[in-house]
Amino acid sequence: MTTHHQPTTSTGDHAPNKILIIPELVQRIAHSLDSKTIVACARVNKAWHSIWLPILWHTIDAGRQWHNPGFLSALHQHADLIRNLKCSRYDDIRLLFNSSPSSSPTLESSPLAVEQANSGAESGPSVGGAAGLVGAKEQVLCKNLITLVLPKTTLTNQADQARLLRLNPNLLDLSITLHDNPSSKYTDLIEAVCSLPMLRRLALDENKTLEAKTLETFLSRLNCTLQELSLKSTFFVKHPFGSGEDFAASAGTKESYGIQSLCMDGVACSQDFLLHLASRFPSLTHFSLGDSAEVYIDDNFGEKLARLCPQLKSIDISLLDNMDDESIASLIRALPRLQKFRAAETRFGNRSLEALVEDGRDLSILDINTTYVTESSGIQRLLERSGALTKLDAWELSVNVPEMMSEAYGTRVSNSASRTDAGDGDYSRDGVSATALRARASTPTPTTGQLSGERTRGIWGCTGLESLVLGVDYSTDDLTEQERALYPPSKARQFIYEQISRLTNLRYLAIGGAILGGDDEDSGQEDEGVEEDGGAGGGDEANIGDSEDQDDDDDDDDDDEDWTPSADKSSVVKLQKKMAKLEVIDQDSNTLWIEFSLRSGLAILAPLKELRCLSGNQGAHAIGVREVEWMCKNWPRLRSIEGLYEDDAEEAVAWLRKHKPEIELEDDG
Repeated sequence: MTTHHQPTTSTGDHAPNKILIIPELVQRIAHSLDSKTIVACARVNKAWHSIWLPILWHTIDAGRQWHNPGFLSALHQHADLIRNLKCSRYDDIRLLFNSSPSSSPTLESSPLAVEQANSGAESGPSVGGAAGLVGAKEQVLCKNLITLVLPKTTLTNQADQARLLRLNPNLLDLSITLHDNPSSKYTDLIEAVCSLPMLRRLALDENKTLEAKTLETFLSRLNCTLQELSLKSTFFVKHPFGSGEDFAASAGTKESYGIQSLCMDGVACSQDFLLHLASRFPSLTHFSLGDSAEVYIDDNFGEKLARLCPQLKSIDISLLDNMDDESIASLIRALPRLQKFRAAETRFGNRSLEALVEDGRDLSILDINTTYVTESSGIQRLLERSGALTKLDAWELSVNVPEMMSEAYGTRVSNSASRTDAGDGDYSRDGVSATALRARASTPTPTTGQLSGERTRGIWGCTGLESLVLGVDYSTDDLTEQERALYPPSKARQFIYEQISRLTNLRYLAIGGAILGGDDEDSGQEDEGVEEDGGAGGGDEANIGDSEDQDDDDDDDDDDEDWTPSADKSSVVKLQKKMAKLEVIDQDSNTLWIEFSLRSGLAILAPLKELRCLSGNQGAHAIGVREVEWMCKNWPRLRSIEGLYEDDAEEAVAWLRKHKPEIELEDDG
């Protein structure tokens, strides 16, 4: 038998080498590396190999690759290390019940085999399944699983699958797809599932043969431990082998179950069915109905659902196009404790947004990407009041920044209102006098997330935000002449930069602007508010456009140099004087205006010390060498820049690859 010599550390190792074999340190290093790098490191010495081998084998998503000889050989050697096993639809489960070939995997082949399997790479010609091991002494593999995705279950392979389940009593997460009709024929498998004492999640996705009595059996037997149920694309309505209505019907003394999370994405059913189903799960906290077809929901659905499931805190209706704006708004109002709401690519509109502003004080996650929101002032109010918000995805909404600023400063002037009768800056907003507006703005409004219990008008109150995806633009179509003068593109850009700079917990930032729609007379020149030689310092750039000239009659505003929107700045006259000091020349109206350049105000974002990823995918950025130098100096945790490509930022990309190779770029794959 060939002897494989493994590399070992010498007795004269220096202190740095000894430090690198401390298990706790090596494990922490491994969690920041990809599988290919870990495989390379695992070949360095025995210590690294023994410490990192369990990390490599923890999750196996092999698909058909586990038929490859190299991986199969390693599997029989290290299957006891697998915790998460995800099979493809047609994998042969019998391979887990056969002994390994006579040859044992070497130090070099074992990690490589698992890395190839997880990446889908071929490691050699396939063997003939279990037939390739005929005559070998049988042994049982994979006895420490906590997550298992079984291949498609048939009447032929159910005995092997049931056996695997019984050998893994610590399973927490199980996915099953039944193939042959009807589901009542799978008695052996059903019994094996019901005997799992710790099962928390059961996925019965894409089951076309699931009978109501089978589902009832699963839930009844597992009611003590089961918390999550997934029925994605499971056929209930007009089922040839039993209707789901039988299970969901609320008539009679039906047993209630302790399910807390219910996923029904892609299910075609009626509103009554959903309500009957919810009545079986009074402890429900999360409900997902995304991408479901033929589900027509009326305005009373939310109220009924909230009454049946009073603990609901998370709703996902993404891609559900049969629910109108008013129905979504009613759902939000019926659930005042809502914490997570996902409604991407739905008919979520202004009414739904207003409902969140009024009743979404506990909201932490919001996804309204590609929806029907048109009132940008509502987005401003949402950001002011949602103090608990940690994640916001609001891309492709065309959020108009001047409208946000009008809301922040309380300077919305009605197009039909005349200011000829107003004196000393008095004006009307939708028929309300400026005096009344100032009084209303000065009244403190309680909000979640601020220690004082009050909010400052105009300031984004979501200071705990960790992920922000926001599409902004500049349009003067709905602005008055006065608003156009007050909020030119440069001021709008600075408003966005300054608001974001207060979100010091941001980890991910993706913000971009559409083509400017303004017709400013002086918009044909580039921004010149920052000196070109002040790049990486992170200091003077923040004071963009501060004029050295001071108005003699503006002494009462000298303490407001920070240009912070607040209640006492609603006077148009005061705003005109203050913004006159900001002499940043507007950009060409045909360019995208959120460009992350130092000249446009990038240095204002210096407080974002926790930022891990900056995305410039959704706009025409102007990131050069000076900008990436500044980012690396001021954002010490930055690890990725999206949208920075070599063909449009060659020098910046070259600088990063040379000086900061740890920062990932999309071109680097």
